[in-house]
Order: sequence, then structure tokens, then C-alpha cells
Amino acid sequence: MLANYVSGADFDLKNTKSLLTALAIIGIPAVVVLSIPDVGSLLVFTAFFIALYRRSFR
Repeated sequence: MLANYVSGADFDLKNTKSLLTALAIIGIPAVVVLSIPDVGSLLVFTAFFIALYRRSFR
């Protein structure tokens, strides 16, 4: 879902709405994973967040 959203023509990481939508796509499953003690999946979602965070400041 994130790849589909990011590859769209209207996606701009410097736009606050686009950034918040991408973070929501990552954050909602991350919250579900937090309720289940599955560290491996949580690390994957954390990597997505870090990649978007670093890319937003370029």
C-alpha cells in the first residue's frame, strides 16, 4: 500500500499531507504489531519510518 501511494503522481514528500498519510500507512500496522510481541515486524516498520524521515529532509 505504501509503495502504491508513494509511486503516485500526486505524492510529494515535502507536502505535509502526503507525509502524514505515508506515516499513517506505516503507523497503523505498527500499532497493531506493538500489541503483539513481535519484534521482527516492528523493526521492519521502524525501518520504513526512518527511511521516510531521512528522505523528507533532503
